[in-house]
Amino acid sequence: MPHNKNMETFEEYLQVYGLIESKGRYFQKYIRKFYPHKITQPNMNDIMIAINNGKEDSYEGRIKDAIPFFNKINENFMIYGKERPKGCIFINKNSTKEDPKNLKKDNVYKTFLMSYLSILADKGSINMNMLRAWEEQEFPLAFLTFMDIAIQNKMVIQFEYFSDRKQELSKVERFVPVKLSFQDKYWFLIGRKLDDNIWIQYLVYGIKNVVPVLNKEGNFEKCKNLPKFDLKKFYENTFGSAMLNYTDPITITLQIPRGYKDAISKRHDGIGKWIDDVTWEITTCAPNEVIDFVFKWGGHIKILSPDNVITEFKKRLKVFNEQYKMKRKP
Repeated sequence: MPHNKNMETFEEYLQVYGLIESKGRYFQKYIRKFYPHKITQPNMNDIMIAINNGKEDSYEGRIKDAIPFFNKINENFMIYGKERPKGCIFINKNSTKEDPKNLKKDNVYKTFLMSYLSILADKGSINMNMLRAWEEQEFPLAFLTFMDIAIQNKMVIQFEYFSDRKQELSKVERFVPVKLSFQDKYWFLIGRKLDDNIWIQYLVYGIKNVVPVLNKEGNFEKCKNLPKFDLKKFYENTFGSAMLNYTDPITITLQIPRGYKDAISKRHDGIGKWIDDVTWEITTCAPNEVIDFVFKWGGHIKILSPDNVITEFKKRLKVFNEQYKMKRKP
């Protein structure tokens, strides 16, 4: 990422937004006069000078510019308090109140967060492992450009796909992409498989040799009657990275140790239903992923039902046990 004045100014804008979001909580020691639960523009100026090693006499102008810049491009949230001595806050434009939970879900906020991650990756402060899937593509930027055009125009494409589990290459024909999604540490391409008439997703790093499908006239084929896609509904019966909505969902009941509920809920937000603090029901099309999850907890979590999943779990245990019973050849 080339270093220039515009990028430096944008990074400072992002720092200002971070100060407003936390009301300067992490940098109280740099504030001449601290007011609990609020951040004023003079406070921000003090902090900006301190965290940027005092290289500027004042950041007052850029702090004032950062606020209308955010307000202009965001339809859902705004920074309130441009000239208020009481301090600046993010508010939801619809409720006119602070709404930190939904702010984090806002698309502009998430774009700025990704931008800051990219800047820090350029500085060497973080490792962007989430880019690994794109590095597997022969032409990452061209792939993204093509997928964007295909999604916007409902273009029919075909590609080859390498499956990790099957360790083989297969051909996917007549597929209409609708969304690129980052889920459970992986990037996926979600779309409609026209021949089977199902929504399905593929790991981006397994996609090879993408080409558009042409019609009889030699033009890009487009899907005129593509059903409306609902991302929330698509993921409602998934547990990890698998999305097998062409199979029947199954409800699995797990016994969770007391005190583990909060930790598990954070990791699997919105998945399943808690019967009580120690009983968790998961409806999924990929029971093997729930079995994998149980293994990861090292015997602390127990499968209560159904019997066929318990049986499958025991088969897995037997395979592992037999593996270690075998004597290694010298």
